Amino acid sequence: MTKTYHVGPGQLSLADAIAKAMAAQADSDEMPFLKLAPGYYSLTDMDYVFVENLTMQGTGSELTDVTLDMAIKVAAGGHLNLENLAITNLHATSAIVGGYQSVVNLKDVWVANEQSDQPSVWLQGTIGTITDSFIMHDYHHGTGLSATAGTQMSLNQSSIQNLMVTGQTSLDYDTVVLNQATIVDDDSSLCGENCVFTDVNADLPTLFVGHEGLFTADYVMFKNTKSIVRVDGGQVIVVGTNLDDDHRVDVVKAADEDVTLPNAQTKGAPITPVQQPVTPPVTPASDDRVDADWLATLQAQLADSAAPTAPKPVVTTAPNQPVTDKAALAELDGMIGLTGLKASVKKFINLTKFNQQRVQSGLNAVSSTYHSLYLGNPGTGKTTVARLVGQIMYQQGILSAPTFVEVSRQDLVAQYVGGTATKTETVLKKALGGVLFIDEAYSLYEAGDSTNWGQEALDTILKFMEDHRQDLMIIFAGYPKQMQNMLNMNPGLVSRIPNVFNFEDYAPAEIAQIGVQQLKTNQFNFDADYYTENVAKLYTHAADHSNGRWIRNFNDQLLQVVADDFANAPADFDMTQITNQQIDQLIGQDAPTQAQDLTQLLTALDQLVGLTTVKQFVHDLVARCQLQQRLAGQLPDMRGQSYHMVFTGNPGTGKTTVARLISQIFYNLGLLSKATVVEATRADLVGNFVGQTEEKTQTVLQQAHGGVLFIDEAYQLTSTGTTDYGQQVLETLLPALENDRDNLIVIFAGYGAPMNDFLAANPGLRSRIPYVIDFADYTPADVADIVAQRLASDWQFDAAYLRGQVMSAYASLPAEAQANGRWARNYAEQLVNRHENWLAAHPEAENVRMITNATILASFENK
Repeated sequence: MTKTYHVGPGQLSLADAIAKAMAAQADSDEMPFLKLAPGYYSLTDMDYVFVENLTMQGTGSELTDVTLDMAIKVAAGGHLNLENLAITNLHATSAIVGGYQSVVNLKDVWVANEQSDQPSVWLQGTIGTITDSFIMHDYHHGTGLSATAGTQMSLNQSSIQNLMVTGQTSLDYDTVVLNQATIVDDDSSLCGENCVFTDVNADLPTLFVGHEGLFTADYVMFKNTKSIVRVDGGQVIVVGTNLDDDHRVDVVKAADEDVTLPNAQTKGAPITPVQQPVTPPVTPASDDRVDADWLATLQAQLADSAAPTAPKPVVTTAPNQPVTDKAALAELDGMIGLTGLKASVKKFINLTKFNQQRVQSGLNAVSSTYHSLYLGNPGTGKTTVARLVGQIMYQQGILSAPTFVEVSRQDLVAQYVGGTATKTETVLKKALGGVLFIDEAYSLYEAGDSTNWGQEALDTILKFMEDHRQDLMIIFAGYPKQMQNMLNMNPGLVSRIPNVFNFEDYAPAEIAQIGVQQLKTNQFNFDADYYTENVAKLYTHAADHSNGRWIRNFNDQLLQVVADDFANAPADFDMTQITNQQIDQLIGQDAPTQAQDLTQLLTALDQLVGLTTVKQFVHDLVARCQLQQRLAGQLPDMRGQSYHMVFTGNPGTGKTTVARLISQIFYNLGLLSKATVVEATRADLVGNFVGQTEEKTQTVLQQAHGGVLFIDEAYQLTSTGTTDYGQQVLETLLPALENDRDNLIVIFAGYGAPMNDFLAANPGLRSRIPYVIDFADYTPADVADIVAQRLASDWQFDAAYLRGQVMSAYASLPAEAQANGRWARNYAEQLVNRHENWLAAHPEAENVRMITNATILASFENK
């Protein structure tokens, strides 16, 4: 929803309109819209106008008809749109500051600082567009536009005076005029089509490309007779220039940097620190508005450079020469992980280039299609790589258009007869000449789909891709298993998609590396080693292995912890710092607390009645785990060790209780990511028809992942024969026992003899379960202790008398009635019930909590 405020004579003042807009926005989700009548507006009494969401549009016929003297700061995550106006900032600040993850769009805007050495426009982690605009700086050697901290902007038909691109920032452009000096440094890029360099100081660099910087252009025009391009650890790739005897460029390289700049003169010389050119301040017009003559000159200059008359040269490559699109390939190589995939992509590009050259030479191509399968789990970079491949193939001349169309099932399938074919053909024609990327392509084939609309889309694609093998690249992407099912049901696809790329899952260390890179891009300081160690360990044990998506979500949650601390912090809170304590808070692994919790858990185990052998087993296991952690790097690597167990014993011997303690103990040891137990029986795992058992078992495994899965009376899975669905449970469990052993403990429980038969039923089962623990029956004395423990917290009684009566009664029971802890629990509940009945009959009782010996004795009557 948008609410419009009119600003001008006889209407709201600019200050009032902004105040009303901000107040209205605080009460609703509306996007305020200010329409400004021609005039001069000043807000010099405010250092900055802070905005979250705001659109301001001038209503004059020229962009200088509405002139603002103000400074605007866009909040993190905010949104600013400016159109058809000028800002002449007289403050000691930037005219426009874009906050982290904010959106800034400028269209037909003129911006300049007249009193400050701060950048006219300062973008920090900002995204957006600058179109048909002029960004200038009238102060002594000031920067017009500074883009840093991962900013991503598009510059279209605009002019910028003194441009600085740093801090892993990416700017793209179609046509741009760059006045005086341009700096691209610190792993940043400035890439586009047509660029004009003008008004330069012949003794200073027109363009400086520093560490890991990248500048690319289809065509560059140098307006001055002499210019300098310096490259120190960066890369310059330009296809065509206007360089001739009247326009000379000297390229100065620090070492052997890659510089492609046709007709330029290359020199080797030491690189000296770059300073932006010094320019005299421009004296503002008498009415403090924009100099119209100067603006007209710039507009003419921009129009003159929009369509260079010099033809672009055609780049050719020898048939066996490797791919030379260094910009996109460098970006591909810079991606973390994916080693095998990168090699496969490079081979594919080389083959397509080789074929292109063979065809141009009148020879037959050795491969005739670009269509591909991208197989991989979520977050493995399929879409990113597809975009890079399309860019490389276009810039190499293999594809005729830079088009990249990304679609899913909903973009192709209609809900009425005949609509799907039309919808799909529209998408195919839109992508013609470039790349069509179909994400989750397997969703076009759905078993049991009575309408067959997805199949109709596939049939349409099949015909089109056969007819357009050389002018369209279709990429089918999705999970490996589901994609294979789709191919099995559509044999025609297999022969038409010869190029298969497998995207490996990221290793935990790579996930941590991606996370470090993201946080540093956003200008956070932290202990990278501590972060890497803990994130890698956490991802190893995570139930959700969604690769890049997982680490993005983790970092978002970590920054939420930082933001929460900021909300309760003193004024000097460091908003760039992430502490180890904040990391611990998120992952729940504070070492002192864990040690304390582990001690308490072992104490709780020791306080259980009986179970001497079980307690010793758990203590020994904990000691070994702690030893391995303490001597990490000195002992052989024990990561991936299996801790699956079998608990044998009669009912009531404490198997479930110990399983719950083990889940908490292993969590505090850092060997499990959750302190949870999922309890299951045959009914939770076995289905009633073909396919349901595997589905139910997988669901239970997913619920238990990261913790303990406790399968009680597990022998029932095999007790009815080899043709029973219970066997399918084991077949589904076996891969999980092996592949998920570093973040899942499965405990199979049941009676001793039947459990031996259970382990023998499947040859692979016993070898995957290293620990078998027997839970002995409780003695009469143990049962008496359990009864006394259950009653002691709430009731008073003669402990010696109670224990004696319980031991005598339990010992006299037949073996089949001796239910161990269950008998103790049931007896304790019955005794309490009898005592309450006694209290009802004796209201005069002084101590209602005292259970008399007579009540204890009576409780064994008729047993």
